[in-house]
Amino acid sequence: MSEQSSIPKGRLKRGSVVGIAAAKAGLKKAGNISKRPFLPKAKRKFADDRTDEEIARIIFNALCVLRGTALKAAQLIAMEMEFIPEAYRLELQKASSQVPPMNRALVRKVVKSQLGAPEKVFKTFSPIPFAAASLGQVHAATSQEGQQLAVKVQYPDIAAGVTSDIDLLKRVLSPTRYRKVFSDCIEEIQKKISEELDYQKEASHTKAFQRALDANRYVVPSVEDKYSTTSILTMSRIDGLHLHQWLATGPPQSLRNHYGQLLVDLFNECMYRERLIHADPNPGNFLFRPDGRLGVIDFGCVSRLSPEFSRTVFHLVSSKDITTSEVLEKLHNKIGIHYRNSADPKALSRFLKKWFNWLKEPYRGEIYDFSKASDYFRRGTGFAKEFYALIERYEGSFVYFGRTSHGLMRMLEQLGAKVRMSPEGGRLSV
Repeated sequence: MSEQSSIPKGRLKRGSVVGIAAAKAGLKKAGNISKRPFLPKAKRKFADDRTDEEIARIIFNALCVLRGTALKAAQLIAMEMEFIPEAYRLELQKASSQVPPMNRALVRKVVKSQLGAPEKVFKTFSPIPFAAASLGQVHAATSQEGQQLAVKVQYPDIAAGVTSDIDLLKRVLSPTRYRKVFSDCIEEIQKKISEELDYQKEASHTKAFQRALDANRYVVPSVEDKYSTTSILTMSRIDGLHLHQWLATGPPQSLRNHYGQLLVDLFNECMYRERLIHADPNPGNFLFRPDGRLGVIDFGCVSRLSPEFSRTVFHLVSSKDITTSEVLEKLHNKIGIHYRNSADPKALSRFLKKWFNWLKEPYRGEIYDFSKASDYFRRGTGFAKEFYALIERYEGSFVYFGRTSHGLMRMLEQLGAKVRMSPEGGRLSV
């Protein structure tokens, strides 16, 4: 991964990046449209998919150059809304792992301006990040007392461009058919990204989760206030393996169940007791430790839920008395999913019942075995085309909850865990 020495600054420069990308994407789309009538029917889908892939790469490359909030917002939308074409989602998912890091000299300049020269403030400080994403990157360091630290450094000038970057994202989405669906989400996304850019707020979130979670089951990093500012956040460094690394060790089923239950209990306890959810369920934010505890990191994206929202979700997953599509539609409205008034009533009714049966599946028995239902999430995304034909819009209140619950199900599938999904459930014996 090569370093990126500079990020385009100012509305004009950043806008020109989007303009060039939009022009390239438009040419690709126009080229496909012009050829389509002359292609055999069997080859049209292939041509459409190929064009989607090429446009996705153009968009990703432009957002990677811009970095910042445009990339962060696009990543959020593309990762979680499964009806966006696979090509777009796969390219934008790279935002969590393939964004070029800052130039080393720039890193030193940022740290020096906020804390002092890194070689004086810390006993050791690595100029090469061990994690880099859309808003900042993380460096390993050692305190003067010998404590192992993780120093999160925000990309410079990124906070000043939130509004203009969201406008750029709208421009990127405007040629696609998805902008209308996400129009209500954009304001919430902008607000949440602004919060993520305030590292003092992230420090507060981290401390709140540390207080709320059982230290015998979960490990949350400690915030080092004396090494932290609004754009630099220093925490204790937690050891552990990321999900794909841990699975590569060939863990037994009992441990898969154990960690799967920890993930489920984390979601349920935060959802229904704290009404405060860790809304960035990237597997990279969880560490599987040899002591049996689950490490939880990166509390920049945290969502507070209203009592009504939590009660409605609880009702959806727990109640046995929901029998009509009318009731389901009202419950969906309460959590921010709105269907078109012009939607065919029979089609909507069929979809809602099918969706509800899928949603309830893991909650019907005492234990749900994801090793025997490894296609659970894929079956849910199979409703995508039908869903998109019926939906009018999302509200911001739903988008972060949806992101969190989807991320949980994905990880449980990867683990192949046997878990108790019920909100009242305890731990699974291993």
